[in-house]
Amino acid sequence: MLSKVVQLALSKCLQQPFQTELDQQAYWLESGTQLVHSEPPLDATIEFTDSLPECYQLSLVITSDAGEGIYYLYKEQSHGM
Repeated sequence: MLSKVVQLALSKCLQQPFQTELDQQAYWLESGTQLVHSEPPLDATIEFTDSLPECYQLSLVITSDAGEGIYYLYKEQSHGM
């Protein structure tokens, strides 16, 4: 489960493109946009990535010309470098 700090930051990121929370809810209900708790596929074209607290990342991959996409929420991996 995500901490409250990460949940709040995630909510703020997802709210950014919308005027109100109702606009956000309507879009998510009508579109095919998804939120997945996983790293994006290696061959995906990432539109943008936001850094969240506790080393989480939120990346958007657009999947249609209508602007629908998949948000990938994942913990940034440390590669020991």
